[in-house]
Parts: sequence; structure tokens; C-alpha cells
Amino acid sequence: MRRLAPVLLALLVLTAGCANFLPWSDSQSDPQQTTANHPASYPPGANGQWIFDAEQLVKAHKAALSGANYRMHARVRPNQQTASVKWQNTTTTVHIGSGRTLVQGSGGSFGPRELTESYRSYSTDNMTVQCRRGAEKCRYLSTRSTQGQQITKRTTSRMESLIASSDFVANGTTARNGTTLYRYESNGSTTFSGADRLSATVLVDEDGLIHDVSGTIHTDGKRPATVDFNYGFSLVSNPPTKPEWVDGVPRLTVRTSASRFTLEHEGGERIPAGTNVSLTLINDSATAIGTVRLPKSLGRGDIAYLTISDIEDTDHLHYKAVGNITVNHPATTEPGINHTHWTLSLGYETKHWKADLWVNPEGRNHDSTNGTKATTTTTAT
Repeated sequence: MRRLAPVLLALLVLTAGCANFLPWSDSQSDPQQTTANHPASYPPGANGQWIFDAEQLVKAHKAALSGANYRMHARVRPNQQTASVKWQNTTTTVHIGSGRTLVQGSGGSFGPRELTESYRSYSTDNMTVQCRRGAEKCRYLSTRSTQGQQITKRTTSRMESLIASSDFVANGTTARNGTTLYRYESNGSTTFSGADRLSATVLVDEDGLIHDVSGTIHTDGKRPATVDFNYGFSLVSNPPTKPEWVDGVPRLTVRTSASRFTLEHEGGERIPAGTNVSLTLINDSATAIGTVRLPKSLGRGDIAYLTISDIEDTDHLHYKAVGNITVNHPATTEPGINHTHWTLSLGYETKHWKADLWVNPEGRNHDSTNGTKATTTTTAT
């Protein structure tokens, strides 16, 4: 035991330093205690000596997250401006649970390509709202975004590659919020593509949930750099709640019959009179586009009735959709043409919102009114 004392002291010092390094750690609310005593049960793919199977460990990690409410954090900090695209300066937080996803981030390596600055998004089973800091409009979509799942998948893949690229040997355990976490540390060498050295620590519980992978990697090649990184997962009791900034979204439910579309305003900002609504109709052989103008403003509880009166052949394989739209009462003219074999996309812009709504042809995704519900995406900037 006397020979172990200096090692334990060094580990305590190292642990204290890591608490300051990790951006989401709180030394007061999340105390960590290190001990050399290992419980009898080890994580899948690991034992009391090292992580011998990174693939098995990550498989258990995914199983622990399946169906659970969880948060994921990814933080990458290159120490040189010349770091490769793979190691861009990035901070991302994902909260997933009960069919809801909340994402906040900055940087481009983990976020969507079109959102390379600070951004935030919230999605449920039938809608997505995306906002980019400094932009003039937010975007709203009538479909669920898989962005959070994609970021989680890429983060998990990155962790597996890092763990598999080096020998991670056991170095005691850490207690965090009453949970025992096994500590495994790399030996410095790595086979990770584009790197020549790796100094990292993995904290994982006995079920295989990887709570943290953090450390420093030295990249090689034309633009060598030293990069600090931290990836972390934690199970939480509650799913994400809808942020207040989502309440302003003009929420429309679109239903279709054989000759008419109805757009019901269910909440959010009023869509002003004079707003242009773009139409795109698509079938297996042609695409038709057009524009109708909203004659009156559309607020909560209002219903707009849209009919397509004609599809004109303006040029070979170029078609124009001709239609009209009324508010709170159907048009008195003849019904529109049958469009059951077309998919409709609606788009409009207001002062703060840009919206895209996709409506499937009749016969798919019927709701209780025997219509077809639109999938809408709105993006706010």
C-alpha cells in the first residue's frame, strides 16, 4: 500500500485538473473521487487491465442510450488556426427524448453544413424549427429533423475510432453522482488517421455507457495541430422541453382532397395579407411551379382554401401551376383540377420566418378527416 500512495496522489491531482478542463463539469455538484479498488463487474469490451474491444464497448453504449432521455456534448478546440477540417473549433449540445430533439451549437464540423455559425434547432415527430444567430429569418419545416441523431451518430463513431486507435489501460475508478465510472487511459501512441500522438481518458460505467472521452490529439500532415477534445453522454430524467423561441412559428396544418387544399393556422405569428405562397407540384414525369397571393391575413383558427385551376405547358417539360387562394370561405368558382397524383410543396416568407411545407398525394398519411397532413419545415434566422 505504501507504494501505491504516490500513484493515488497523482491521480487525484489529474482528476482535479480534468474537472477544470471539461466545459460541462461542476466540481461542487458533480464531485469525483478516485480509487484503485475495482468492482467485480466491468464494462462490456473491457476488464481490469484495458479496453480490449472498442466495438463491443460502443455497441453497449448505444444500447444504454436506446429509448432513453440523454444529453450529448461535443467540444473540439484546435490550438492552431491551421487545424484540418476534421478538427474544426466546435461546441455542440444535443438533448434527445420522447420524440423530441433540442440542438445548440457553434462551428461546422458537427453541425449541418448550412449552419456553420451559432445555431439552435428543436424538432418533434412532425415539425422542425431551426434558427441561426445573426440571420434575419428562422426556418420552419413540417417534418422532423434527424440532425440530433446524426450528430450523436458521428460523435459515437469518432469516440469508437479514438478508443480503437490506442491501448487504453485501466487506471482506477471515479465516482460521479453516485455512479462508479471505470477510468481507462491511452498510452500515447495511436493509429488514428491523420494523427501521431493521443493522450486521452475514457470514463465508462459497468453498463457500457461512455460518460466521457477527453484528451489531446496531435495531428500530422500538411497542417499539423494540437487539438483538445471532449465528448460526453449522460442519461437524464426528462426529455427536452419546447423553447420559448419556438412559440412564434406560424404553425399550419395542410390537408388535401381531390381538388382542394386547406391550410389551417394553429398558432404562432399571423401571416400577413399579401404574402406570396409559392407552389411546386411534382409527379413522376413533370414539375409545375406557380405563386398565389394571400388576400387576407391568416391568424390562429383561420383557414385558407387553395385550389389549382390549371397546369399550363409553358415550354417543353416546363409547367406553370395556376391557382387561387381564399381565407375562411371556399372560392365560389369551379373546383380545382384533380391533383391526386402530384406532390405539393408550399413555401412562404414573413418578417421572421421562412417556411416549407410538403404535402403527400391523397392516399398517404391520412388523418382523421381523411385528408393528408403536410410535413412542414420552418427555419428562423
